[in-house]
Amino acid sequence: MNPYSNTKPYQRWSSAVADKYFTDIDWTLEKRFEISKADKIISLGSCFAQHIARSLLQSGYNYLFASESAAQAETRTFSARYGNVYSVRQARQLLERAFGVADYPLSNESWLSHSGKIIDPFRPNEFPNGFDTEAEMLDERRKHLDNVREIFSSADVIIFTLGLTETWLDIKSGAALPVAPGVYGGPWPSANYQFINFSYSECESDLREFAAIIKRVNPRARIILTVSPVSLVATMENQSVAISTCHSKSVLRAVAGEFSRSNADVFYFPSYEIITNPAAAGIPFECDYREVKRESVSLVMNVFFTTFTSREHSGLLSRFSKEERVDNQKLVECDDLIISSLLTD
Repeated sequence: MNPYSNTKPYQRWSSAVADKYFTDIDWTLEKRFEISKADKIISLGSCFAQHIARSLLQSGYNYLFASESAAQAETRTFSARYGNVYSVRQARQLLERAFGVADYPLSNESWLSHSGKIIDPFRPNEFPNGFDTEAEMLDERRKHLDNVREIFSSADVIIFTLGLTETWLDIKSGAALPVAPGVYGGPWPSANYQFINFSYSECESDLREFAAIIKRVNPRARIILTVSPVSLVATMENQSVAISTCHSKSVLRAVAGEFSRSNADVFYFPSYEIITNPAAAGIPFECDYREVKRESVSLVMNVFFTTFTSREHSGLLSRFSKEERVDNQKLVECDDLIISSLLTD
């Protein structure tokens, strides 16, 4: 006898993973709580999080939209119009601004788009046509923060998909931006902004403060953390983008795992592992090895519903014919795809 003698089959590589097709791996997880159809669910995070929101809506769960986002139900993006929230610092500061903890005034409160329109540096992709005046943009920002306050105060379940450690900061205020200046517009080159690659301790501190704000304003809320399996489209580090991707995802995975282990009302869900485990061997990805196939998203959600609800999601787990396949770039709105389109090899 030894400590591993009484482990269950799903705890052993030989029975849970070895010789299995990636869709047949046993992803049994500890069930800490159950999500009902009555629970109000909100989400935020990187572009992979949009798949989660869409699946919840299609399956009849109570995915909560703020009043400003009611008209967005058809696009199935996020619970409020914050757009993609890639870094933990960005998520923390979003709540700090919404709940009056800190303001983070930017060096340039608005940017001028390539077409001459005013755009919001905090939400450059949410209003692609821009605004006519900065006052109009700031008024929309205030309404947006009111709506962020509304949904985070009333949600029963908050799903946060961690995406990146690399980001850009406004030097004056330390505000984290969703995308580098110059991509959608704004002054570039500029001494007002700096690149940063957040460390483990910085991400952990940001996540702790993010959760602390939620705990203060909504003590009953449960948090589900997951990590996006989508690789970086480009890196500012002087190394292969593949190395930077591994570093970024490793830091976020470690932070999310450790934080969930030490907080009873926080749960880690393995979206990242389901898509990138060795048995998958690249199968879940499109030909660019970056975009995740619809079938793979269905597998993730099948495990999600099996873990958190009393039903399975297997109805959406199917082999799509060539005619049924769609370009994932049309299903999700990713700011980094704009970066990719601006690059030349």
